Amino acid sequence: MPQLIASKSRSRSTRLMPHTGAMPVMLFTFGIFGLLGRAGAETSPTPSAPPPTLPPPSPPPPAPPHGTARFLADPPATLATATVEKPRPRVHVYDMPQSVSFEFNMSQPRLKPYESYTDGYRQYRTEALIPELVRASAQYEPDPKQADLFLVPFRGLARFYKHRYQPDGLNDLDAEFTAAVRWLEAQPGDFFRSRPKDHMWIFGSGRGVSIFPSWRKHIADCIFIGPEGDERTGWVAPHVKDVIVPGFIGPPPIAQSAAFESQAVRPIFAHFRGSYTSARSGEENFSEGVRLALVRATTAFRLPRHIMARKLSSGVYEYKASPFIMSNASVDPKAYSREMQNADFCLCPMGSSSWTARIYSAIASGCIPILLSDHISLPFDYADSPVDWRKIAIKWPQRDVTGLLAYLCSWSEADIASTRALVSDAARMLLWNGPDSGALAQMMRYLTRHLTLAQTPPTWWGRDGLPVVPPVNGLPLALLPSAHPITPLDVLVMVKEMGCVMVQSVSALRNHVRPRKIHVVADTCDGWSGSGSVEIDSCTETRNVMPEFSLNEAKKLMAALHPEVPAERIGWLYQQLLKFKSALLPDHGGANVLVWDGDTVLTRPFPLPLIDDRGKAVLLQGTRYDSPAYFDRSGALPVGYFESTRKLLGANPPVNTSYVVQWQVWEHAILKDMTRLIESRFREPWYRAM
Repeated sequence: MPQLIASKSRSRSTRLMPHTGAMPVMLFTFGIFGLLGRAGAETSPTPSAPPPTLPPPSPPPPAPPHGTARFLADPPATLATATVEKPRPRVHVYDMPQSVSFEFNMSQPRLKPYESYTDGYRQYRTEALIPELVRASAQYEPDPKQADLFLVPFRGLARFYKHRYQPDGLNDLDAEFTAAVRWLEAQPGDFFRSRPKDHMWIFGSGRGVSIFPSWRKHIADCIFIGPEGDERTGWVAPHVKDVIVPGFIGPPPIAQSAAFESQAVRPIFAHFRGSYTSARSGEENFSEGVRLALVRATTAFRLPRHIMARKLSSGVYEYKASPFIMSNASVDPKAYSREMQNADFCLCPMGSSSWTARIYSAIASGCIPILLSDHISLPFDYADSPVDWRKIAIKWPQRDVTGLLAYLCSWSEADIASTRALVSDAARMLLWNGPDSGALAQMMRYLTRHLTLAQTPPTWWGRDGLPVVPPVNGLPLALLPSAHPITPLDVLVMVKEMGCVMVQSVSALRNHVRPRKIHVVADTCDGWSGSGSVEIDSCTETRNVMPEFSLNEAKKLMAALHPEVPAERIGWLYQQLLKFKSALLPDHGGANVLVWDGDTVLTRPFPLPLIDDRGKAVLLQGTRYDSPAYFDRSGALPVGYFESTRKLLGANPPVNTSYVVQWQVWEHAILKDMTRLIESRFREPWYRAM
């Protein structure tokens, strides 16, 4: 068995190379990101020994391909008989005097809340917890000479809050940080001076390293660990040097009800409870206005009836009056946790900075987090990470909260349940739940990956990681155009006028359906010239579609036969006749036509093709479970639905299925056969019979 020799390269990678050329070279990369540490011990580090004389190394191996792990946590099988080594990276936690590190025992009495990380300071506890967990982990290395990385357990955030309002507090804080640096520089082995890029400091809030005024002078090359990864700050470099970690939220909440189970229907559709604005100095642009935009959007938003019915079917009536919680009122922590555990979607807008602890509270509650923070960097977000943020969260553009609300309404209960199950699975990897599991284990795994594995995700994404594009000209956004080929059908869009809603509706159809042509029927085609803000192929005015049976004639006929029908209802009925007649016009389509209401906007492609491989149209239908608005309170179809179908076609429709939808695909040949059948039964034109 050849002897393995460790040597440092200029790129801060450690190569483990065989003494002879008999073994393949293994690459270990550490010191690129950073991780954890230890708290409270009083012994000094082991004195440094003179470095051994190393034999000449083997020629360097070729670099591994892109996406290959360069830091192997386990030795290869061929070394199975060698001495069992600690898993990499080996992390040494400095045993700093308490007077330098301020590592107070958090259980001791008379500590301030910011020193014991209680009350409003709990989310910052990572600066105390990470060293504790590392010292108890398999990667802890007490001998600094054997360490790959070094963790500095200085509790800077606790000191920041101690000095925050003192007259000369900033200078006092800077002096305490500097004293910690001087202590490191004085240690035997000179590790801090010779290997600053392998030293890690913890900054557990959105302020990051900025709480150390002279950080650029003393620790600019070190690794920063913390939840904030907004590169606009100028002091954090995620995926390049620094490590983004989850915030601390305490132990996972205990389920308060059966709704916590991933497959159960939850009574709350969406949830946000928190501050809308901030009166703190320097936070005049709090949340960059996102939270206020949410308030405006939700105030004007009304949940569709079918979603209201779904939420009531949960059997939990505590939130019946408000299945969409948007509030800045405070509630006790148990009630807050219970709300999240009963919610499908948890809105997580940025606050004082780009990250928010609400993300991890949502994940711990099995609630799908909706990220409204354009510049957030997420923990453990690299190419082969077991934490797949694109499967467990939605990241939506801050400036399109209205489009977000409409998009969330497009999710089926099955979509929600399957995604919530993934969120619950991910929770065990994102919470601080032990020294060799949870967030700490993922951090150690993250440190074993090279920079080339950094994730390059879309800026925003929807369900299953589908990319999202930002809104254009203030209109609601749509998902990226489908890669599918052109669908062999034409689209017939029925609208009152050529307004902005119709423009967005047609644009989404172009993106997601990709039809051959789009034809519009409107009361007036004024403003359409064949080109402009919306691309359509033809526009026909309503009065020209069916001149042989005008709206006035329809009103006269209905007044004679059914005087009880309101006049405005007759206009709606007449529009249904126009759909049939427009679809029968030779200029409006080939074998298939998609009939579309112009006030309906697609937010994503259809999950199934509208036309199958045989060129046949897919029949769209609904049940009382997924389309409750089309059934009565007892879950039955309306009586008139049965009667009209039976009279017109001489057949009874299925009792549990409704074909009332906002769009339908019609086959031209079947449509012609149906109108002929009606005319043969009634001995008059089909439109008068209808």
